[in-house]
Amino acid sequence: MPTTPQSQWELLAYLKSLGFPVARQVRRFDNIEDAIAYTVTWDKRRDELPYEADGMVIKIDDSSLAGELGFVGKDPRGAIAFSSRREKSPRNC
Repeated sequence: MPTTPQSQWELLAYLKSLGFPVARQVRRFDNIEDAIAYTVTWDKRRDELPYEADGMVIKIDDSSLAGELGFVGKDPRGAIAFSSRREKSPRNC
């Protein structure tokens, strides 16, 4: 029986091994500065994606730490979303 993934990175690798699609743009960084810099370079290449995306999410890799940080309302403290600076088209709900 496989061990339970202990990090976001391990979880993505496990899901990929089961055949789930995992975006090839996924990266792991050792510091927040490099992760933020990647969001800037990614935004410039966003139109190359075969699907719509309006941003990127940076998550704490350690699942235990992310769990300890908890949530504020519905937002996890262990993750932050970076939205594209481009104008968004109106959506009908």
